[in-house]
Amino acid sequence: MAEKKKILILCIDRDDDIGKKAKIKGPVVGIEANKSAALKLLEADPEDNDANTIFSAIKTYKEISENAEVEIATLTGSERLGYIADRKVGEQLEKVLGDFNANSCIFVSDGASDEQIMPIIQSRVRIDYVKRSIVKQAEALENTYFVIFEKLKEPQYARIVFGLPGIAFLLYLFAGTMGLRIFLGIIGVYFLMKGFGIDYALTKLYSEFKFSVDQPSLILYLSSIPIAMVSVWLGISAVAHSNYTDYVKLFALFTKEMLILFPVSLLLLTGGKIFDISHKKNKYGMMKYVLYSVFIIVLWIIFGVASDWVLGNAYFYQFVISVIFGITIAYVSIVITKRKAGEYIHDERLIGKNVFTETGMFLGMISKVDYKKLRFYVETQTKQMLDFSFDNISNIGDAIVIKYI
Repeated sequence: MAEKKKILILCIDRDDDIGKKAKIKGPVVGIEANKSAALKLLEADPEDNDANTIFSAIKTYKEISENAEVEIATLTGSERLGYIADRKVGEQLEKVLGDFNANSCIFVSDGASDEQIMPIIQSRVRIDYVKRSIVKQAEALENTYFVIFEKLKEPQYARIVFGLPGIAFLLYLFAGTMGLRIFLGIIGVYFLMKGFGIDYALTKLYSEFKFSVDQPSLILYLSSIPIAMVSVWLGISAVAHSNYTDYVKLFALFTKEMLILFPVSLLLLTGGKIFDISHKKNKYGMMKYVLYSVFIIVLWIIFGVASDWVLGNAYFYQFVISVIFGITIAYVSIVITKRKAGEYIHDERLIGKNVFTETGMFLGMISKVDYKKLRFYVETQTKQMLDFSFDNISNIGDAIVIKYI
């Protein structure tokens, strides 16, 4: 008698509603455990769609369990989403597949957010079918109403819809009409960070600059901390002793004084990272931090001239020239570093190297490299082929680290 096929029924709760509302830690494995988790989630929030998704997975489990060996698992991420959520889901997937070596899986999803992590799942197990579980509503307007108010219960949306207006009201209370100008500046910074992915980049950047006492660059990292603190103190001190009453000029003065030392602190951080990577003989990885250093210097110049212009110590044309000069230097630096990085890739023997995502998830092994198309091909453990551009590469060493999600 032929051995039954092993199928994993998989649910993803990427924003961890199960953990927040039902106080259950993922992964949730087994039909009884998933029933219990779904019921507790419904008790905490009867309208949560993740519970419906789990029940849909349980229904699928019962439909195919007679003809195959089936397991059901719900993986949980984080309410912060992004990098942290994907890393947690990846770690839980490894654990589940370690206990149940599935031939393939059926992915039960409640929408696009959970499906963003599908490539990570595909790298470890073949997906035979994606089943979408959508809560039915009688009318389109009712559905819109339901979605909006459900989303407002989630912290990441509540902070925007309620938190930002709250900041605006407080600023108006304490600073009058100037408070509204400050608020618009905060909104501008927030939109820029979200629009260009700066918040996600800062999270990754923070994780990259972890250090230990056995690193020779430790002195550079530690030196950057007091220098940054002194730079902030210089800015505050200058504002405190200033005769300016205009908030814009006070901010420009703070920026000008802080820029005396703060960029030095950032350059010490990137210099320490370059020093560490150079010892590992990883020329490709080093190029990224060289580019960071160039950007720091460019922004140092631009913001310095901008501050002088606001304070009346420079002409507007000088500010424009600094911006054009900065953009030119940044563009040339990007072109040069990309060309150098391409040369280093040619020098590396990529075929046969293991590939990991930045969240630490193992994808597979490089089986082919196309230098003309600037692409490489990864064979996963399930014998599927995934192809990536050289631009996806974050680091080259004994293994390849790539930007994936």
